[in-house]
Amino acid sequence: MKYYLFQRGNHEGIEIDETAIRVISSHHPTEEILASAEQLSFKIRSLKDRRKLFGKKSFSRPTEKVNLINKIRVEDKEWFAKHYPKANIFSSKVDGKLYWKWPVDLKDIRLIVAYRYPEANGTTADLKITIDGEILKFVQISLTSERFRKIEEHIEMSAVKIKNKSNREPSVSIRDKSKFKGDMNAT
Repeated sequence: MKYYLFQRGNHEGIEIDETAIRVISSHHPTEEILASAEQLSFKIRSLKDRRKLFGKKSFSRPTEKVNLINKIRVEDKEWFAKHYPKANIFSSKVDGKLYWKWPVDLKDIRLIVAYRYPEANGTTADLKITIDGEILKFVQISLTSERFRKIEEHIEMSAVKIKNKSNREPSVSIRDKSKFKGDMNAT
């Protein structure tokens, strides 16, 4: 009987002398680890093969996207703590999505800003800015490093819009704080 050792990248096997082969019939501690690694390897290869078969070019694990959204949430938490300490995170009663909500006080006006996360595989968050229940701005913000600058820009644009509007109309009354509790979509 002939024995060969094959290695990745080497197309020719190395023949091993029969006298160097020792068959062990007892259980080895690494046996379970190697068996589970082999099963996982087969599963991953079959997933890759299925994706190739159905035309998908990339192979990504769902956990990578979940880890990305968690990383974004951690960055957001730090940013909100620094820039908007009154911001609180809530879970929507409608769809269960997480969102940040905070007031922006401008002299005699209070804007309410809500920033809602997408599903785990989403790439944009919803930004909604309201005053007295009226939506001033509703935009989607890409979850990139530019998102904080974009949030600030939209808040500033809304403030300018309100300022210009208040110069033409009587002053706007401040809304009762208790009405802001609850869902992002509540009016």
